[in-house]
Amino acid sequence: EDGEWQEAVALWQKLDAEFPRRVVAETRRARIQLALRTAEKHIAKGEPQQALAVIDDALAARGIGESWELYLKRVDAYAALDDFAAAGAAIRRVEDLLPLDDQRRPLVDKQVKDKQRWLRREQIIVEAVRRATAELEKGRYKEALTALSNALGNSDAANSRRLAHMRDDIYSEGSRKLLAQALKYKAEASQDSKTRAVVLLAELGEVERLAGVAEKQGRAATEMKSLKVEFAPY
Repeated sequence: EDGEWQEAVALWQKLDAEFPRRVVAETRRARIQLALRTAEKHIAKGEPQQALAVIDDALAARGIGESWELYLKRVDAYAALDDFAAAGAAIRRVEDLLPLDDQRRPLVDKQVKDKQRWLRREQIIVEAVRRATAELEKGRYKEALTALSNALGNSDAANSRRLAHMRDDIYSEGSRKLLAQALKYKAEASQDSKTRAVVLLAELGEVERLAGVAEKQGRAATEMKSLKVEFAPY
Protein backbone atom coordinates (compact mmCIF):
# COMPACT_ATOMS: atom_id res chain seq x y z
CA GLU A 1 0.00 0.00 0.00
CA ASP A 2 2.83 2.40 0.85
CA GLY A 3 4.29 1.75 -2.61
CA GLU A 4 0.96 2.49 -4.31
CA TRP A 5 0.57 5.67 -2.27
CA GLN A 6 4.04 6.88 -3.18
CA GLU A 7 3.30 6.15 -6.84
CA ALA A 8 0.07 8.13 -6.61
CA VAL A 9 1.85 11.06 -4.95
CA ALA A 10 4.55 11.04 -7.67
CA LEU A 11 1.88 11.05 -10.37
CA TRP A 12 0.07 13.93 -8.72
CA GLN A 13 3.28 15.94 -8.43
CA LYS A 14 4.00 15.35 -12.10
CA LEU A 15 0.51 16.49 -13.11
CA ASP A 16 0.76 19.47 -10.78
CA ALA A 17 3.99 20.52 -12.48
CA GLU A 18 2.81 19.93 -16.06
CA PHE A 19 -0.66 21.40 -15.83
CA PRO A 20 0.38 25.07 -15.44
CA ARG A 21 2.71 24.74 -18.44
CA ARG A 22 -0.08 23.19 -20.47
CA VAL A 23 -2.44 25.99 -19.50
CA VAL A 24 0.15 28.59 -20.53
CA ALA A 25 0.75 26.83 -23.87
CA GLU A 26 -2.96 26.50 -24.65
CA THR A 27 -3.62 30.11 -23.67
CA ARG A 28 -0.80 31.28 -25.95
CA ARG A 29 -2.18 29.18 -28.78
CA ALA A 30 -5.68 30.62 -28.34
CA ARG A 31 -4.36 34.20 -28.36
CA ILE A 32 -2.38 33.53 -31.54
CA GLN A 33 -5.44 32.06 -33.25
CA LEU A 34 -7.53 35.07 -32.24
CA ALA A 35 -4.92 37.44 -33.68
CA LEU A 36 -4.77 35.42 -36.91
CA ARG A 37 -8.55 35.50 -37.37
CA THR A 38 -8.73 39.21 -36.64
CA ALA A 39 -5.88 39.99 -39.03
CA GLU A 40 -7.49 37.87 -41.76
CA LYS A 41 -10.76 39.77 -41.39
CA HIS A 42 -8.92 43.08 -41.85
CA ILE A 43 -7.14 41.78 -44.96
CA ALA A 44 -10.42 40.53 -46.43
CA LYS A 45 -11.93 44.00 -45.90
CA GLY A 46 -8.97 45.68 -47.63
CA GLU A 47 -7.40 46.87 -44.39
CA PRO A 48 -3.87 45.41 -44.45
CA GLN A 49 -2.43 48.16 -42.24
CA GLN A 50 -4.88 47.30 -39.48
CA ALA A 51 -3.99 43.63 -39.95
CA LEU A 52 -0.30 44.42 -39.44
CA ALA A 53 -1.15 46.40 -36.31
CA VAL A 54 -3.03 43.40 -34.86
CA ILE A 55 -0.13 41.06 -35.68
CA ASP A 56 2.48 43.43 -34.24
CA ASP A 57 0.47 43.85 -31.03
CA ALA A 58 0.25 40.08 -30.67
CA LEU A 59 3.98 39.61 -31.31
CA ALA A 60 4.76 42.21 -28.67
CA ALA A 61 2.28 40.86 -26.12
CA ARG A 62 3.57 39.20 -22.99
CA GLY A 63 3.17 35.45 -23.10
CA ILE A 64 3.12 35.17 -26.90
CA GLY A 65 6.52 36.20 -28.20
CA GLU A 66 7.57 35.40 -31.75
CA SER A 67 5.21 33.04 -33.51
CA TRP A 68 5.84 31.55 -36.96
CA GLU A 69 2.09 31.57 -37.64
CA LEU A 70 1.90 35.32 -37.06
CA TYR A 71 4.88 35.99 -39.30
CA LEU A 72 3.30 33.86 -42.01
CA LYS A 73 0.15 36.00 -41.77
CA ARG A 74 2.31 39.12 -42.12
CA VAL A 75 3.15 37.85 -45.60
CA ASP A 76 -0.52 38.17 -46.59
CA ALA A 77 -0.78 41.68 -45.18
CA TYR A 78 2.38 42.91 -46.91
CA ALA A 79 1.28 41.32 -50.19
CA ALA A 80 -2.02 43.20 -49.93
CA LEU A 81 0.07 46.38 -49.69
CA ASP A 82 2.13 45.28 -52.74
CA ASP A 83 5.20 45.34 -50.48
CA PHE A 84 6.73 42.11 -51.73
CA ALA A 85 10.18 42.81 -50.28
CA ALA A 86 8.72 42.97 -46.76
CA ALA A 87 6.60 39.89 -47.48
CA GLY A 88 9.73 37.98 -48.51
CA ALA A 89 11.52 39.08 -45.34
CA ALA A 90 8.58 37.79 -43.26
CA ILE A 91 8.83 34.39 -44.95
CA ARG A 92 12.56 34.22 -44.21
CA ARG A 93 11.82 35.04 -40.57
CA VAL A 94 9.44 32.07 -40.40
CA GLU A 95 12.23 29.80 -41.63
CA ASP A 96 14.55 31.11 -38.92
CA LEU A 97 12.15 30.70 -36.00
CA LEU A 98 12.08 26.91 -35.69
CA PRO A 99 15.16 24.78 -34.97
CA LEU A 100 15.98 22.22 -37.65
CA ASP A 101 15.24 19.34 -35.24
CA ASP A 102 11.81 20.69 -34.22
CA GLN A 103 9.15 18.03 -34.86
CA ARG A 104 6.91 20.68 -36.47
CA ARG A 105 9.59 21.57 -39.02
CA PRO A 106 8.20 19.47 -41.93
CA LEU A 107 4.75 21.04 -41.53
CA VAL A 108 6.17 24.56 -41.33
CA ASP A 109 8.48 23.97 -44.28
CA LYS A 110 5.53 22.90 -46.42
CA GLN A 111 3.54 25.98 -45.46
CA VAL A 112 6.54 28.18 -46.18
CA LYS A 113 6.98 26.67 -49.65
CA ASP A 114 3.27 27.07 -50.39
CA LYS A 115 3.41 30.68 -49.27
CA GLN A 116 6.51 31.38 -51.36
CA ARG A 117 4.77 29.96 -54.41
CA TRP A 118 1.66 32.04 -53.71
CA LEU A 119 3.77 35.16 -53.20
CA ARG A 120 5.54 34.70 -56.55
CA ARG A 121 2.15 34.36 -58.22
CA GLU A 122 0.80 37.48 -56.51
CA GLN A 123 3.85 39.51 -57.49
CA ILE A 124 3.55 38.51 -61.14
CA ILE A 125 -0.17 39.30 -61.17
CA VAL A 126 0.17 42.67 -59.43
CA GLU A 127 3.01 43.74 -61.72
CA ALA A 128 1.06 42.69 -64.83
CA VAL A 129 -2.03 44.59 -63.67
CA ARG A 130 0.11 47.66 -62.97
CA ARG A 131 1.71 47.59 -66.41
CA ALA A 132 -1.54 46.88 -68.21
CA THR A 133 -3.28 49.73 -66.38
CA ALA A 134 -0.50 52.16 -67.27
CA GLU A 135 -0.68 51.19 -70.96
CA LEU A 136 -4.47 51.32 -70.95
CA GLU A 137 -4.42 54.88 -69.61
CA LYS A 138 -2.40 55.80 -72.72
CA GLY A 139 -4.87 54.06 -75.00
CA ARG A 140 -2.28 51.40 -75.90
CA TYR A 141 -4.50 48.33 -75.97
CA LYS A 142 -2.01 46.01 -77.67
CA GLU A 143 0.71 46.80 -75.11
CA ALA A 144 -1.75 46.38 -72.21
CA LEU A 145 -2.83 42.98 -73.49
CA THR A 146 0.80 41.99 -74.07
CA ALA A 147 1.57 42.60 -70.39
CA LEU A 148 -1.35 40.39 -69.35
CA SER A 149 -0.57 37.72 -71.95
CA ASN A 150 3.04 37.45 -70.77
CA ALA A 151 1.89 37.02 -67.16
CA LEU A 152 -0.72 34.41 -68.08
CA GLY A 153 1.98 32.55 -69.97
CA ASN A 154 4.03 32.25 -66.79
CA SER A 155 3.40 28.93 -65.04
CA ASP A 156 3.28 30.67 -61.64
CA ALA A 157 0.40 32.93 -62.72
CA ALA A 158 -1.37 30.75 -65.26
CA ASN A 159 -5.16 30.51 -64.96
CA SER A 160 -5.40 33.75 -62.96
CA ARG A 161 -9.04 34.80 -63.10
CA ARG A 162 -8.06 38.36 -62.19
CA LEU A 163 -5.81 38.64 -65.25
CA ALA A 164 -8.25 36.84 -67.52
CA HIS A 165 -11.10 39.17 -66.55
CA MET A 166 -8.91 42.23 -67.10
CA ARG A 167 -7.81 40.86 -70.48
CA ASP A 168 -11.44 40.37 -71.52
CA ASP A 169 -12.38 43.89 -70.41
CA ILE A 170 -9.47 45.49 -72.27
CA TYR A 171 -10.20 43.47 -75.38
CA SER A 172 -13.86 44.48 -75.29
CA GLU A 173 -13.04 48.18 -75.00
CA GLY A 174 -10.04 48.16 -77.33
CA SER A 175 -11.59 46.15 -80.14
CA ARG A 176 -14.70 48.30 -80.12
CA LYS A 177 -12.77 51.58 -80.30
CA LEU A 178 -10.17 50.41 -82.82
CA LEU A 179 -12.84 48.99 -85.13
CA ALA A 180 -14.95 52.14 -84.92
CA GLN A 181 -11.94 54.34 -85.75
CA ALA A 182 -10.88 52.06 -88.62
CA LEU A 183 -14.36 52.01 -90.15
CA LYS A 184 -14.55 55.78 -89.86
CA TYR A 185 -11.30 56.23 -91.79
CA LYS A 186 -12.32 53.55 -94.28
CA ALA A 187 -15.59 55.38 -94.99
CA GLU A 188 -13.74 58.63 -95.75
CA ALA A 189 -12.37 56.81 -98.81
CA SER A 190 -9.24 58.94 -99.31
CA GLN A 191 -5.87 57.30 -99.79
CA ASP A 192 -4.59 58.76 -96.53
CA SER A 193 -7.66 57.69 -94.53
CA LYS A 194 -7.50 54.16 -95.97
CA THR A 195 -3.86 53.92 -94.90
CA ARG A 196 -4.84 54.93 -91.39
CA ALA A 197 -7.61 52.33 -91.44
CA VAL A 198 -5.08 49.63 -92.39
CA VAL A 199 -2.82 50.61 -89.48
CA LEU A 200 -5.73 50.47 -87.03
CA LEU A 201 -6.96 47.14 -88.38
CA ALA A 202 -3.46 45.71 -88.05
CA GLU A 203 -3.47 46.75 -84.39
CA LEU A 204 -6.97 45.32 -83.99
CA GLY A 205 -5.67 42.03 -85.36
CA GLU A 206 -2.95 41.97 -82.70
CA VAL A 207 -5.48 42.82 -80.00
CA GLU A 208 -7.69 39.96 -81.14
CA ARG A 209 -4.74 37.55 -81.22
CA LEU A 210 -3.60 38.53 -77.71
CA ALA A 211 -7.15 38.08 -76.44
CA GLY A 212 -7.28 34.57 -77.89
CA VAL A 213 -9.76 35.36 -80.66
CA ALA A 214 -9.39 33.12 -83.72
CA GLU A 215 -8.56 35.03 -86.92
CA LYS A 216 -11.69 33.73 -88.67
CA GLN A 217 -13.85 35.02 -85.82
CA GLY A 218 -12.22 38.46 -85.64
CA ARG A 219 -13.23 41.59 -87.50
CA ALA A 220 -9.73 42.72 -88.41
CA ALA A 221 -9.12 40.14 -91.14
CA THR A 222 -12.59 40.60 -92.63
CA GLU A 223 -12.29 44.39 -92.89
CA MET A 224 -8.72 44.16 -94.12
CA LYS A 225 -9.69 42.03 -97.12
CA SER A 226 -11.72 44.76 -98.76
CA LEU A 227 -8.95 47.29 -98.19
CA LYS A 228 -6.37 44.97 -99.70
CA VAL A 229 -8.50 44.82 -102.85
CA GLU A 230 -8.57 48.61 -103.02
CA PHE A 231 -4.81 48.85 -102.49
CA ALA A 232 -4.05 46.09 -105.00
CA PRO A 233 -2.15 47.31 -108.10
CA TYR A 234 -4.02 47.36 -111.38
